[in-house]
Formats: sequence, structure tokens, C-alpha cells
Amino acid sequence: MSYVIHAWEAPVPATLGDADRILGDLLGGRASAKASKLPTLMKVLWERYPRDLETDSEDPVWSDNTLSQAHDGLPVLSLGIMTSHLDEVVPFVAHSAKALGIVVYDPQFGTAYLPSGAVLGNMPVAPVKGADEPLTDPKVLRALVAEMKPFMTSQGFKWEKEGKLSSFVRRFDGGWSSILPAVQQYGTRIPVLIEIHFDAIDAVVNRIVNPKGTGSHNALGASLGRILQRMEPEFAKTLHIDEPGKEFILTKMDEVSKLAAELVSILQRWILPLMQQAESIQYAWRSALAEHETGERPLLLGSAYSTVIAGRLLGDARYEELGRAKAAKLPAWQSGAYVTFIDQLRTVKPLAQ
Repeated sequence: MSYVIHAWEAPVPATLGDADRILGDLLGGRASAKASKLPTLMKVLWERYPRDLETDSEDPVWSDNTLSQAHDGLPVLSLGIMTSHLDEVVPFVAHSAKALGIVVYDPQFGTAYLPSGAVLGNMPVAPVKGADEPLTDPKVLRALVAEMKPFMTSQGFKWEKEGKLSSFVRRFDGGWSSILPAVQQYGTRIPVLIEIHFDAIDAVVNRIVNPKGTGSHNALGASLGRILQRMEPEFAKTLHIDEPGKEFILTKMDEVSKLAAELVSILQRWILPLMQQAESIQYAWRSALAEHETGERPLLLGSAYSTVIAGRLLGDARYEELGRAKAAKLPAWQSGAYVTFIDQLRTVKPLAQ
């Protein structure tokens, strides 16, 4: 699985809403900014983690070859990170960017790391530690999972491990959903990531986008905190999700039961009904179309590849229009490859309806 975060030099956002708007403007060409420090950041990251799908197909850190190429001069650096390396890599990216005066924004978890050292959103990263020192607390995670497991099992979820990550997974016809609590030692904050996967989309990704390897590709995803901020902003304020670092903080082990009960209540009331609606390729495609037509980002964010694939699989000719609109917002060297991907989708047969 892969995950994308973004970096830029200016402007510096004051809120998460600002970060969303700035990213959209820079990617869409509605604003410009200098990018003189981004090549240095790329060099630092590649020197620390020189492993992408081309150089290490067994255990890549980066999901594309952005860092092994020359900087394209555009004001946003988009970094695809393999999910199995998130805990290790994101803190290093944030730390390195801070030293260079660069903003790092994670739209899925809803977190922006500013050059001043301030953090906007739900999940401040742990301080950068030694390469061999873990950034997670297995004791807290084991206790939290044990408390949540009876309810999750009643809802059809199983605690499963994939690579270096474990999550609650529920299979449905044609795919699976996952709920991933990620414990971090820095204040022991517990971000929770929601993902929806589709077998048919994975098959296309692995045939066209990533023919060298196989693996799952989350078609839709967002953090629980981000979803609550959109669905129930007043309730989100009671959890202090709108304040930096205030989402689900543990200070001692005997708070685990209370936290687990709170998470179960939130999942039962808001998240599981949303996930049930989203467990269809039709939902993924409708969300992509709505974002394309209105500019409003959906509750569950789709990747640049998966949403367009969903349109093709459903036999909707508008997938080409949407795909070419996405391509127009990409850097020149990425745009050509993406247009080729759109053209290759014509060889994919729509699903039987």
C-alpha cells in the first residue's frame, strides 16, 4: 500500500483549511511559488532512503521514482511512501523539511508540519530518533486492540497483519475495508486511518501501473479525525481534533479502556455506516465525479489512479475527461506517464453490470 504527502516552500498555512487551499492552488496552477529548496530536500531524502520500486522491488520505501529524477521546477513535491514505512519515513521528512524551511502536508491524516516547528492537525510526528529505535508503542497497541476486538469481531472485522502493519480488516464482495490504529510514542497519540480496497482496481493497478510487483492499493482513504471534522464539526471540537496534537492522547495505560470505548462509539455512530456505503466501486466513482464537478473534496479521498480506474470499470466514458483533467495538473514528466496510463485503460474491460 502507498500513501502520498506533499511539500512546498511558500506560502505557509495558518490552518488545515489553508493547507488544503494552498495545495489545490499550487497543483492546479492557480498560484506560483519558489521551489529553490525542494531539490535539496529530494537529495536528503534519497540519500537516507535510496529505495523505490525500480531500485528495490522487494522492500521499496518510495512508491514512485520522484526522488531518483531531477526536480521538475514545480512548487509542490509530492512524495509517495509505502505504507509499511510511514512510521519511520514521515518523521524524517518532516524533520528534514523543517531544517530547510519547507512545509509538509499530509491531507489524509489532516496534518501540516510547518517550518517553525508548529504542527497543524491531528498527529504531530515523533522526534527523529535513531534508525533502529521504533516509533510505535506495541504495549499500548496490544492493549487497545484487545479492548476493541470484541466489538470489531461482532462487526465482521479480524485483526490481520500485512507486511509490517496490522489492522482490523473486513472482507466484502469484491474487496475489503480496514481500520488502522497507529500508536506513536510522542505523547502516545493514536491516529486512526480508514481505507477501502477493491480487488478489481488492484488488478488494474498491478497490470498497468506497477507491473513489477503486486500488492494492495487503497482506492479510498482518510483519517478518522478528518472524517469527523467534515461530518460532525461540533462533535470533533469536543475531542479537540481542531487543535494541534489533541486527537486521542494517552498519558497512562489505565486510560486505554476509556479510549477504546470512545473509538467504538465513534465507529458505530459515524464511521461504519460511511464505510458500508463506500464498499462499492460505484461510490468511489461518484465521489470522484462530484469532486471533479464541484471542487469539493469527498469524505474518503481517492487516489489519482484508483478513481479513474473505477470509472473505466463501470463503463463510464467520463473517466477519460476526468483523467485528462488530473493530468493537466501534474508536472510535465508525470503528466505524460499519466496520460499514457489513461490511454492504456482502454484495454481494460468494464465489469459485467
